[in-house]
Formats: sequence, structure tokens, C-alpha cells
Amino acid sequence: MQCNLASCWNARTRDLPRSHVKSHIGHSPPTAASLRTPSLTPRILFTCMAFALSLVLSFVLHLRACRRDASLSLMRAALSLVVLATVLAVVALALPGTGQAEAVQEERSGLRLRRRRADIGGGTIGHDTHDAPKCGVGPDMYTLQMKLTLAPAPGNATRPAPPPPITIRVNRTWAPLGADHLFCLVQSRFFDNSAIYRVVPGFVAQFGIAGVPALNAEWSAPIVDDPVLVSNSRGRLTYATAGPNTRTTQLFINYADNARLDAMGFAPVGQVVEGMATAVHVDNPTPGDPNGVAQGKYSKQGNAWIQKAYPEITMIASVRVVESSKAK
Repeated sequence: MQCNLASCWNARTRDLPRSHVKSHIGHSPPTAASLRTPSLTPRILFTCMAFALSLVLSFVLHLRACRRDASLSLMRAALSLVVLATVLAVVALALPGTGQAEAVQEERSGLRLRRRRADIGGGTIGHDTHDAPKCGVGPDMYTLQMKLTLAPAPGNATRPAPPPPITIRVNRTWAPLGADHLFCLVQSRFFDNSAIYRVVPGFVAQFGIAGVPALNAEWSAPIVDDPVLVSNSRGRLTYATAGPNTRTTQLFINYADNARLDAMGFAPVGQVVEGMATAVHVDNPTPGDPNGVAQGKYSKQGNAWIQKAYPEITMIASVRVVESSKAK
């Protein structure tokens, strides 16, 4: 469950400890050469032992048959050597070497590490994460266009014309980890056909739970916090959280200058540059209740549940990157 921002509005300003953040930027995964070399040694040793054992057994057969017929004994020795060596060599090559198993395990660990490093822009976090899709480092600046879909009025089957889109300028220098993660979410179409499920007039509008439940599980990996470099002023886009280092997919647009959120660790990632009037006039699904809809139900049951329970709720039709740039 994400932070109840309405309660945050009334909470006293406090400083969050930063000691929980653990970054291991200097740690690197094993190289391919170090992973593959050990896998051959056990098989070579086993094969050599197989040939040695074949030689000993063939020599014993030779001694026992020597008294009867020398030529026959030589034939038996040679045949036994070939057959036994072949069988044992095949068995040796068929068995998975311990070095290979260790290499595979290390490779998987390295893959998890690389994924986590990509998740937070080069560091790792101090607690377990899930393997979520990654897009690496995003643009230094990019512009998002959010298009909304309005529900038909009660008793009217005709859906009204969509309002002007909301245009958001994301600045990576404000919050690089959050900006990179948001870019990846948008590129993956995570927000398409999802609801704006919490509206607190004069405070925030919150979104970021996918309408498809499987996507919420897929993107449940948290990222570490960015330091707060700019204030939560009107129109700023910021991640909602459930505590330190718990940012995932939920975000809110500030309806007012909410500077009290700054000291609580809420780091803005972007600014609404057009369409703020659209943002402040979206449908409030729970008037009088600042908690919004039941997030757990929406996360698990998706649009089928929320559109039945709240038929007038405003939906996000799409979010797209319409402009991006790298620093020169």
C-alpha cells in the first residue's frame, strides 16, 4: 500500500534518515572467462580415470588368459580396453560437471546483479528486489503527453470528448533514478488504460496502478530514493511511496505548493507544463474520502473491478514520450 498522502499533508515535517541507502556501485559481476574455465576440469579428470581403470582391467584379463592362448588374450585385452574406455568416456561427458553448475549459478547471480544495477542507474539497493523489466538510463530531458478518457454521464451512453492532454516535462537532474524508471514504465505502456484512482482536492491526484493485474506484479520491484533537490510545488510530478526506498509505479501530481512533502523524502521528477486545468478537473472517485479507492483490490482485480465500482472514474488512455534530449 502506498503512502496515504492525505495523512502526509497533516503530518509534522520530519527528516528521514538516509542510512538505509546502500549503494555498491563499484561491485561488478564475474567475467565470462572466470565462469567458464572451471567447468572443464572435472570431466578431464574423470575421463583420464576411466582410461586408467580400463587399462588395469584389460591387463588383469590378459594375465588370466595368458595360460590358454596368447593371441586370444591380446584380443580380449584390446577389446575390453576399447569397450570399457568408450563407455566410461561417454558417461564422463554426459555427467554435468560441478564447475559448470557453479558457473551457471554465478552467471545467474551476475545477471541478477546487472539487472539490479540497471534498475537504479548503476547501484544496488540494500534489500531484495524482484527481477523487473529494465530499460537502462533514460534521456536527460523528456516530455510526456498523457491523454485521458472521460466516462459517460449517468444515463448517457455517449462518451464525452476527451479533454486536452496533460503535458509533463521530466528532468533527470532532479531525480535520475526516478526519471529513468518512469521512462522505462512509459516505454512499456504501463500506464495505458489505467485509472486516476485517488483525488484530494487542493492537494494531489494519484495514479500508477495498472489496469492489468499481471503488470502490477511484474513491476513490483522498488527503486531506491533520490535526494529531494526541488520542491513539491504546484504541477510537480512525484512518486508515491510506502516508506524509504519503496518507489515502484505510483505517482501523483501536486495540486498546490506542498513543500511539507519535501522533508518527507518525496522527490519530484517532472513538471506539468500544459494541461494543468485538465489535471485538476479529473473525476474524484471517492468524494469526502482522501484515501481514494481500495488500492489492493484495484491492483489485483484491475479495470474490471474499478470501472464497475466507480463507473465515472477518469481513465488514462495513454502516456507517450513525445520529445527527448540528451545533455550536450
